[in-house]
Amino acid sequence: MGIENIVAVDGNEQRLNFAKRMGAEKSVDFRNHKGAEALGNAVADAFGGHFADFAFQCTGNPMAHANIYKMIRRGGGLCELGF
Repeated sequence: MGIENIVAVDGNEQRLNFAKRMGAEKSVDFRNHKGAEALGNAVADAFGGHFADFAFQCTGNPMAHANIYKMIRRGGGLCELGF
C-alpha cells in the first residue's frame, strides 16, 4: 500500500520480532533508552535521522501516550488506539 520505513517500538522482544515478521523494517526496544527524549532520538535514528510522519499508539498506557509526541515530526499524524 506504499507504506515504507516502519519502525516498531515496544519493550517485549517477542512482539518486536513479530512486528518485523509483519513488515516492520526496524525496531526499538524502549527498555534500552532512558527517558522520552532518548527514546525519541532512537526512533529518529531508526528513520535515518527523521522523526515519524505518522504513528499508531496502541498500548492504552498514559506514559506511552505522553511519549509518542517525541517520535513524530512536526505536522505528522497520530492514531490513538486502546484508550
